[in-house]
Amino acid sequence: MPLAALADEAFALFPRQRAPVFYDLILDSCKEAGFRPRITHEAAEWQALASLVAAGLVVTLAPESVRNLPRAGVVYRPIRPSRDIAQLDVVYSAAHLSPVGRALLAVAREVGAERKRGAPPQSARVLQR
Repeated sequence: MPLAALADEAFALFPRQRAPVFYDLILDSCKEAGFRPRITHEAAEWQALASLVAAGLVVTLAPESVRNLPRAGVVYRPIRPSRDIAQLDVVYSAAHLSPVGRALLAVAREVGAERKRGAPPQSARVLQR
């Protein structure tokens, strides 16, 4: 779904003070798509945002991981063009790395290498009623 298709929708976002980088990147993405989102609601938790979407009041932009929180009345759609919303860093103690931690670090390195090779980002999804 092109982001511009949401230009006439009401949006719900996290309060800017809670997630300023994410908030600003959403506004920048919308601006690049040719519109300024009409933000009618704010909520500090993903479940609350999903409830607003399920009620038919708004749409919102969410990281792909939110898709793992299924909710009746909510549809997740990939947006195009997709762009990286956040950078995640792995922080660990090399002296105390468990087998699970080593496996996580290996996956993080593999994903990082894929991204450097130009693999398409899949970091943002649209929650839509």
